[in-house]
Amino acid sequence: MRKLIAICAVVLFVCLSSQLMGAYIEFRSDAISGYGMLQGSDWAGELKGYVTGVPGIPDGTMITTFCAELVEKIGYGTFNIAAVNTQVITGGVGPLGEPLNPETAWLYAQYLSGAQLVSSNSDGVNMQNAFWALQNDIPAPAAGTNPYYDAAVASGATDLGSIRVLNLTTSDGTLAQDVLIPEPATICLLGLGALSLLRNRRFR
Repeated sequence: MRKLIAICAVVLFVCLSSQLMGAYIEFRSDAISGYGMLQGSDWAGELKGYVTGVPGIPDGTMITTFCAELVEKIGYGTFNIAAVNTQVITGGVGPLGEPLNPETAWLYAQYLSGAQLVSSNSDGVNMQNAFWALQNDIPAPAAGTNPYYDAAVASGATDLGSIRVLNLTTSDGTLAQDVLIPEPATICLLGLGALSLLRNRRFR
């Protein structure tokens, strides 16, 4: 039975990957600057990118996202989409293949719905830091210092809902970054849960 499940998972993964061949996201200089600010040479805050080639999302759709990893880098330009996933693949501060935290997914869903507003540069930084803390890339903020983090922890979220991760690579296949995204409807039908069986596999 386990062997059958593993085979099914591989088949689903191959189907998903083939559907995403040529898929990419473009961060443009006129769109990357949402609320947030530079911290040293790193941007902390909203990122606006244009998605192409992801089933269920019209080509050229602009999404507003946040990084799921602290250490990995992105900037202006085009990045290939390796997968729409339930986990990060770059490792960052945490382990390679770290699952997306349900509280991270809850907070991003709240942000997308407007229930958790970002309306200033300091808000953008706090939201990004909340995601990094929820993914264990930075220490948890002290109670009362980051309302986004506090709300996510208090949510008691136990599932990812409609939130997923875009695993990004550079043009030469180098692992780049993982960013949050609403789940495309077509990808949902493929059964992304099966990808959890491949948790420790590194994309090539």
